[in-house]
Amino acid sequence: MVHSPSHTAHTGTNPPDGQVDLYGPTSSILELRSVSCAYDPGRPAIQNISFSIREGEILCLLGPSGCGKTTILRAIAGFEPVRSGQIFLSDRLVSSSSETVPTEKRRVGMVFQEYALFPHLRVADNIAFGLHHLSRAERTSRSKKCCD
Repeated sequence: MVHSPSHTAHTGTNPPDGQVDLYGPTSSILELRSVSCAYDPGRPAIQNISFSIREGEILCLLGPSGCGKTTILRAIAGFEPVRSGQIFLSDRLVSSSSETVPTEKRRVGMVFQEYALFPHLRVADNIAFGLHHLSRAERTSRSKKCCD
């Protein structure tokens, strides 16, 4: 599990001592506030995870298999719903139990552990497959750039 102190930006009003402003802006690129996710009701995959990352900082999630590292990343990317808590990206609330910004509007990239490539296609053909919205000539040109 990842635990680190939460950073809060000064908003002009201070919450009472010992309380955190849950809906105020953050000064972080990424902030998780008491985030919990569960695949089965009553069995949390992650529970009460809080951390923040400011621009220029590096974060590494370490832990044994099954401790929730991938679930945290999937929640940040928008692939897993948040049961409680909030996720902020660049001062914008993107996930809570009542509000979710769609995955495609978060501008977050994620590389999965399973590559999900077509084994019968060459690397260039796998790349071109993802560019189906382009003309055949443009797909070929772009996939060659990646593979040269």
